[in-house]
This record gives sequence, C-alpha cells and structure tokens, in this order.
Amino acid sequence: MTNSLLQIRKLNDEDLHTLAQMETGIEDDYVVRIFPRLVNSPEHELYGLFEQNRMLSVAGYSIFAHHYAMLGRLRSDRRYLGKGNATELLTKIIDELKANPQIHWIGANTEEHNKPALKVLQKLGFPSYTPLYPVKLYEGETVEGKSGALWNKLTTKEEKRNILKLFGKSEFEVFPYQCYYPFPYADYLLSDDGLEQSVFYVNDDQSRFFIVKEDQKKEIYAMVMYPWNDHFQQPGFWNTIMYSLENHFTEHRLWIDMTKEGLNNAEQLDKFEVLKPWILHGEWVKS
Repeated sequence: MTNSLLQIRKLNDEDLHTLAQMETGIEDDYVVRIFPRLVNSPEHELYGLFEQNRMLSVAGYSIFAHHYAMLGRLRSDRRYLGKGNATELLTKIIDELKANPQIHWIGANTEEHNKPALKVLQKLGFPSYTPLYPVKLYEGETVEGKSGALWNKLTTKEEKRNILKLFGKSEFEVFPYQCYYPFPYADYLLSDDGLEQSVFYVNDDQSRFFIVKEDQKKEIYAMVMYPWNDHFQQPGFWNTIMYSLENHFTEHRLWIDMTKEGLNNAEQLDKFEVLKPWILHGEWVKS
C-alpha cells in the first residue's frame, strides 16, 4: 500500500481488461498484446498503481544475465498525469529489486526525445551513460570500409573470454547486449551459452574485436557489438562484416550501435538507417 487510496501490486492475468482501459495514447500497445507472457514469465514482472479499481500507471522490469534489472514498460493514464504516479510506482519497484540479493544493477533505457521518461529517471537519481544510436543497414546495401584482410574468427570459449578483457580498454561505457538493451559490463554478463551463440572476430594485432549474434526485435538482426568509434579506419573491419552477412547471417539485417563520435567518424551513412539515440540510466546496487 502507498496510502489509503492508492495501491501498488504485481499484475496477473485478470488485470488485462483494466490495463486495456487505460488512456495511454499508445496505439496497438505491445504491452497489451504480450501481457499474458509478461505476467507469467520468471524473467519479467509488471506492477500497477491503482486508485480503487482504476489503473493509473503500469511499469515493470526484465532480468538479464541473472543480475541485471532493466526497468521499462512505463505507461500512465493521461487523465491522471502530473501527480507523481509513475515515480511512486517505480520507486516501489526499485526498492523491491534492491532487496533482492541476486540483483546487482538496476536501470532503464529510453529514447533521448522521450522527455517524460527522462524526467522520471532523473527524479529517481539514476546517472546516465553515453547515448547510443541504433544504426541499421538498408536491405541490399554493401559497405566498403578500409581495405584489409578478413579478421580472425575465434572458436573457443577461452579465446572469447580472453578477448573480452579488451572491452575495459575500449571507448564504450556500456556493452550492447541486445538490440535496445545495453548494460555496463561485468564478466557474468555473457554466459558460456551466450559465448557459443556469438561469433567473435579479432584483428591481427588483437587490438580490436567485434561480436556478431542473432537478435529479433520484429525483424531478425545480425547485431554487431563493436565498442570503438573507428569503424571506417580499421583495415578489414567492413570486409569481415560483409563476409559474415553473406556466409553466416544471410537472412539478417545488420544492426550496430554507435556513439555520436562514431557517427561523426562514419562514412557512407546514406546506406544506413540511423535511429534516434537512446540513453541508458542506471546504477550498481551491489558489487
């Protein structure tokens, strides 16, 4: 309970109708569409803030790599805005997550132009990380970077774990773990299964590496994780990506997250769809 009139609780299957009655202004809201999965999954939770039988706000979280909690799915009824409902709901969720000994990091990722969500995250006191721009290659396009030999493919988990140590010397604050889901890096972020499902390439002097793995967000993507801003200055980088797309990820669309500096250094941007930047906010709650 929050006071005599407002109540916060986890949602269940019976709350779908009440959720659908909220006036959020979101057409064909995916949270409504996948609601049964969200409330019946060990990786997801949804909470609602109620006044009597009216749902005023909804929010939740998803667990990644057992120890990361990503807040999200925040919606508020437009008829009851400006009352601090979203902040109150998220504060309650965060308190519960902090009490969970398995949770080491809590945060949220939102588009830079989503001012209401950014305002809530600032109220919660979450520091922000460097924004990332989702960059997607248009279908049928080929990128020509600096000429060079194909990079070397790593095959063992030991090789992959070892090269990941380079991330700490890279130019990224956060690790693009999935499309729309970056996290600050820790060794346990990538499981052994995750390593096996990811393709690693390293250049000859082992000063640079990148990872390619399948991800699906409506479209099927070959998501490239490259934590530097010199995509078009590294010999063989784009040769290797194009080779991987042509031989291993043949039905996939390329997705790569870039910083503003990376975009400023990039070439051939007419071949890419550059989305608006996303800003990750969050903090470690346990070491």
